[in-house]
Order: sequence, then C-alpha cells, then structure tokens
Amino acid sequence: MQFWLCLSGFLNGCMWFYYAFLKKFDPYIAAGNGIGGLFGAIQLLVYAFYYFKGKNNVSNDGKPSDVQMMASQFV
Repeated sequence: MQFWLCLSGFLNGCMWFYYAFLKKFDPYIAAGNGIGGLFGAIQLLVYAFYYFKGKNNVSNDGKPSDVQMMASQFV
C-alpha cells in the first residue's frame, strides 16, 4: 500500500474525530473515526517497520528467486 494513502487515511480519521468530539459533540461519528485514526496510525507504523526493515534485507546478487524461476517456466 502506498505511503500517501496510509497517511491520508490516518489524517482523515483524526480530523473527523477532532471535529466530532471537540467542535460538535457527536459520539457516533467520533467513535468510528477515532477507531479509523487509530488503525491508520497502526498502519503507518507497520509501513515504517517494513520500509526500514526491507532496505537491510535486500539481496541483489543477480539470481532470480524461486517464484521468478517457476513463473518463467509457464511463459
């Protein structure tokens, strides 16, 4: 999933939660968007974890992976 999509989902949940909870108290809107903001934050953390972890584990030895070798047999 793209970073900007994760970030916009998180910001959308946070802004609607702010509007519904602090500006105009509506617990039904605040609850759903608060949960959405929380899940968006978790999604950003997972994205950051795999983004920084993936840079360290990339092996570029020029050999095709097993999946690439199996796919080339069917083409």
